[in-house]
Amino acid sequence: MPRSLICHHSWPAPRGFFERDLEWLQQVRSRKGLGPEAAEQAAVHMVATLEGAMILDRAMGDAALFDAAAAGLS
Repeated sequence: MPRSLICHHSWPAPRGFFERDLEWLQQVRSRKGLGPEAAEQAAVHMVATLEGAMILDRAMGDAALFDAAAAGLS
């Protein structure tokens, strides 16, 4: 596959979604009293955990894997 088809610049919609999602989650975490760096870290952790859980769920055909990962988030 040509590199241009897999480069992140060729996927503006998903990138924009994740940028908005991370920004929103950072704001939520900041309102709960976290500082800017901790809020950013918490937002990235949440998104990465959920994305990874979705990959496992689909690959393994087991929704319980997603549920277990999501249950560990607060």
